[in-house]
Amino acid sequence: MKFAILTSVVLFGFIIQRAIRRSNHMTEKEKREFWEREARAEHTPPSSIENLKWIHFPEKLPLDIKCSSSKAKSLEDTLSSLKGKRIVDLSSYSNTELKLTYGTENITILSKADSNYLVLMRTLDSLAEIYKKEGFDDENAALLQFAVDSGSESVQHFEELAEYYFQHENIKALRHLQELSQDLPNNRQAAVSSKLDGYLNLMEIFND
Repeated sequence: MKFAILTSVVLFGFIIQRAIRRSNHMTEKEKREFWEREARAEHTPPSSIENLKWIHFPEKLPLDIKCSSSKAKSLEDTLSSLKGKRIVDLSSYSNTELKLTYGTENITILSKADSNYLVLMRTLDSLAEIYKKEGFDDENAALLQFAVDSGSESVQHFEELAEYYFQHENIKALRHLQELSQDLPNNRQAAVSSKLDGYLNLMEIFND
């Protein structure tokens, strides 16, 4: 009970600090408008959060690989602990926008779910790197695929998967990556799409 209360206090403090830091870079008019919106947000009634793009673990994810790295087991345990928890990427929302859209009562749930997302992405990246270094290529690809399916914008993730699927002649997976790459920021999308186009063109030549 004490831990739950402490967690709520920490999350609330984080939200307030973030709002204050943002206000420090505004003009007086912008500050007034910001705090007016914040005041409205505080009184917004809760609405359904089920329409958000929640992250769900795939049925099969390699989390029991016998690695020599001492860090692998801890990372695998972290991923296992996230199963069944609410996970969502809310990086495109400000705290005020979240409260205006989903209500103040949901802010703690959403903040925790967003925090879980950050932990998920960091852990997938770290564990995939270990798997790759130790030669577990299939397992590395499985983690990276989960990452990009969950919204990873890492060019390295896309490029590693593209090379892996090309080597395994998996044109369906390459086309799926191509679709996912359309959601990347413009400065990353061009490089990723170019590489994927190259692999797809080569595979079509080989299959003729």
